[in-house]
Amino acid sequence: MDIVTQLRSEHDRVMNLFNQFAKDERPEAQRQLLVQLVQELSIHESAEESAVWPEVRSVVDAKLIDHAVHEEKQLLQVLKQICGTVEQVDLKTEITRIRKMVLEHVSTEQDQIFPLVTQKCDQATRNRLGTAYMDAKNALVDRAAKVSITMLPDILVQQKQRT
Repeated sequence: MDIVTQLRSEHDRVMNLFNQFAKDERPEAQRQLLVQLVQELSIHESAEESAVWPEVRSVVDAKLIDHAVHEEKQLLQVLKQICGTVEQVDLKTEITRIRKMVLEHVSTEQDQIFPLVTQKCDQATRNRLGTAYMDAKNALVDRAAKVSITMLPDILVQQKQRT
């Protein structure tokens, strides 16, 4: 699948998780959605950084890619902070903070990077990037599933180890 189409679809999926959070006010359901958001975003960003950005950097202004990577690193830092304290955080505050960061990052990608990728990469290249991205993502998902449902690339959720 075309990388631009694939990433847009994933952006929509994450935004649907934010919408689910807003609709379901049960604390346990919200905690589960927060964990799911953390997992989705962490895997998405890690796969993007390993499989997409290195090649896209050669056809899109490197400063723009650097900005997107910086946004991703900031988001992952916030996710790391939240992971160990998911039982203790103010869910609405954290979701609002994550949502704002995600919207800014999605805007950078969809409004600035994707048009350039579409313009400068032919369909075969975009399809190859889409395949590479999905391979990287699937490897991360497989790795997380083998270790623990709460393990993520570079993020360990330690919800049950508090005393």
